[in-house]
Amino acid sequence: EHIQFSEVPKKQRITDGKPLKETLASLEKEMIREALGRHRSIREAARTLGVTHTLLLNRMKKYRLEQT
Repeated sequence: EHIQFSEVPKKQRITDGKPLKETLASLEKEMIREALGRHRSIREAARTLGVTHTLLLNRMKKYRLEQT
């Protein structure tokens, strides 16, 4: 199961004049937060996002996110 673009809220699709880098970071953080909330394990969330477990752990640290 992967998160599809159509599942991203429309407000997240519009940059509102923000730089691309900031917009992408915001979207990445929101997608990770949602995946962590949907799955019981970080490994399952990583699989859903199509990234490695290690990459997801690094992004969680970068964005100061914890599994809920």
